[in-house]
Amino acid sequence: MGEETEQIAVVKVEDSSKNNPFLKRRAQESQLKEILLWHRLRMKRSYRLSGHGKKEKNQKQITKLRRRRRLSRCGRTPRRQV
Repeated sequence: MGEETEQIAVVKVEDSSKNNPFLKRRAQESQLKEILLWHRLRMKRSYRLSGHGKKEKNQKQITKLRRRRRLSRCGRTPRRQV
């Protein structure tokens, strides 16, 4: 009987630490940081893949890239001719 009451006390202590607003906020902040970091990396990748920051040599290449991007948005990419 005595052991059971001790276990209950331990559980209660755990619950009070879980409801600690400071710890909760800290956990949320770390979660948010992780999400923001992931998003930043994803945006960097999409920016790089979309061909931004590269100066296209001629207009034909630009239109080709644009067409490819538009098609890939719809979910089908044209086959590249080798």
